[in-house]
Amino acid sequence: MMLELVFLLAALACMVLVASSTFVNDKMIYADQLPIMAKAFVDQNFPGHSIAYATIDRSFADDMYEVCLNNGVELGFDDQGNWDKVDCNTNAVPSQLIPESVDNYVKSNYADVVINRIYKKFYGYKVELSNHLNLKLNNEGELTN
Repeated sequence: MMLELVFLLAALACMVLVASSTFVNDKMIYADQLPIMAKAFVDQNFPGHSIAYATIDRSFADDMYEVCLNNGVELGFDDQGNWDKVDCNTNAVPSQLIPESVDNYVKSNYADVVINRIYKKFYGYKVELSNHLNLKLNNEGELTN
């Protein structure tokens, strides 16, 4: 029952993203139009899951890609295919995607929670925890303002 609810919410989130991707600069694309690195990232880190849809946003200086997987995970990539967003909704971000310094900080200070979302930022990383706390950490795993 709970698992069905999670999948329903993930599917709903995907539909909302599809609906919101109709802005002027967002365009639906085929998965094979993603940068090679983005496709490899999905294959390596989310085996067994396929791309439900992908969009390209040409409103920035560089193209930005958004991907939604069939399990509701949302990913963001730059024009080269480097990830900048991993949103696993209520599930944990795969551990291999979390820098060791960030992982160590979270495990040391918030032992009973998991990272549900991680974003690469100019200062380091923004993470959202399962207890709904948002943290901004530099590359050394130290809190920033």
